Amino acid sequence: MKEGITDWSEQEERTIRNQLITILESDLFTHSARLGRFLKFIVDETLDGRASRLNQYAIATDVFDRDETFDPSIDAIVRVEAGRLRAKLREYYSELGGNDSVAIELPKRGYAATFKFLPDSVPVSSEILASEVLSSGVSSFGSKKPSSANFIPISPQKTSSLIGPVIAVLPFTNISSDTEQEYFADGITEDLITDLSQLPRISVISRQSTFTYKNVPVTVQQVCNDLGANIVLEGSVRKLGERVRITAQLIDGVSGHHLWAERYDHNLDNLFDVQDEVNRKIVEALSLQLSEGEYQRLKRRGTDIIKAYDYVLRGMTESRANTEEGSARARYCFESALRLDPDYAVAYARLALNYIYRWILGWNKSPKESIDVGFELALKAVSIDDQLALAHAALCWAHLWRGEHDKAIAEGKIAIELDADDVVALERLALCMIFAGDPASSLPLIAKAKRLNPSETYNFARGVAAFMVSNYTEAIQYLQSQFELSPNFIPAGLYLAASHILAGNKLEAAATIAKIKQISPGFTLGDQSSIHIKDSRDRERFMDALRQASLVQAHPLK
Repeated sequence: MKEGITDWSEQEERTIRNQLITILESDLFTHSARLGRFLKFIVDETLDGRASRLNQYAIATDVFDRDETFDPSIDAIVRVEAGRLRAKLREYYSELGGNDSVAIELPKRGYAATFKFLPDSVPVSSEILASEVLSSGVSSFGSKKPSSANFIPISPQKTSSLIGPVIAVLPFTNISSDTEQEYFADGITEDLITDLSQLPRISVISRQSTFTYKNVPVTVQQVCNDLGANIVLEGSVRKLGERVRITAQLIDGVSGHHLWAERYDHNLDNLFDVQDEVNRKIVEALSLQLSEGEYQRLKRRGTDIIKAYDYVLRGMTESRANTEEGSARARYCFESALRLDPDYAVAYARLALNYIYRWILGWNKSPKESIDVGFELALKAVSIDDQLALAHAALCWAHLWRGEHDKAIAEGKIAIELDADDVVALERLALCMIFAGDPASSLPLIAKAKRLNPSETYNFARGVAAFMVSNYTEAIQYLQSQFELSPNFIPAGLYLAASHILAGNKLEAAATIAKIKQISPGFTLGDQSSIHIKDSRDRERFMDALRQASLVQAHPLK
């Protein structure tokens, strides 16, 4: 056992930080937000070389929100919570962390964290090398199989210093002559991310983060360093008429060596078989043991009709435009998919989210375009496939904006049980908890989403959490950043305006309302504008602030 560590290599520090995340995401700590915050603070300070400042005063002011008058001889909160934290850590390693690679401890008579690498767990670079696949190697089902020289199963624990495999799926390159096929390559990539996130004992970096590297020359090692991954999947897609060619390669993030690679050349009708084969090879390369049920979940596509699947891919691309016109085009695509396959749960779930977002952003032009339509569509998706995380995430979002908070939280929990790496579902559940009056329980969810999606700030969730506890200065900081980044997301603007009013910034609040009306001229404050907030006092605080903001003369918009 490697003990008494005070100087860490980069790999050792990364392992310690990932051990911290594992602990904070455990059942013992997700329900103890204050202890989690305490643990994270002392670990961060210790690793950053500031252990000497870890005294009762620093902890009380930075962790437990005591002011500068804090006196440890009168207020025993740090000593009491330190005792609870030591007991909680002992409980974690006794019940859950017996096979973990690092023991994090808080010794008595001090507040600096200590770290012990358990036997055989000191980080090492990968020593298993795999041969690169010849570019001419082509695999067809029932024909040529990859040889043992092309494919070597590996132990995932040896690919990197991270705990368990963490995979980043880079955007597959569209090498079709038709640039309009970009949506198809993006859709293939996103499906692989969704599929792999269902696998046990691995983590998958979210689409939002990996797609920041689209059309950007980057090394595998840089991607892993940036995103905290240790394995990269990359490839290309060429769609020509009724033929599709997909290449894929799995690469060790430490050594840069190929763990597996292959090229598939098939009729478009065999696309789903190709996706299943890629998933199977990745499972083998990572030496994962799946049950029959887990294998079957990987093979579920929701439809056998390629054209319906193609419409959903197009709709997903249109949705990401975040404009009213793009939303309308996306709705047409999802509806077209359902005309081809009326039992396509994914299309129902995507269409449900489309209606819900149009309602939230004030883009609905008729009574039928309401939250209730989105709710019914989400129910339909769940009724067709109750194992589809996306369907439960859509139903979670519909329940929230109908003011049904307990049901929203229940559906959100089902969604992340089905797909623990779905960062959108994690954020939605976090927001449900915030709006239900429990912002503390949202913090581990946001932390996990941030780990899987490092490029996202989650400033809306953070800003709303700050608003709910009346910390308007912090709320303004987060929400201003979010509204500037996503001006079409009206809720960020509304909470920003309300925060400005309650902070006494009336002109800034009015300017924010004016900007909202400029972006969405038809937007009005209605009776349903605050239904997503559970506590009637918080609802009134929010709505009263917006009414005040609407009555103030705004600065001229620049």
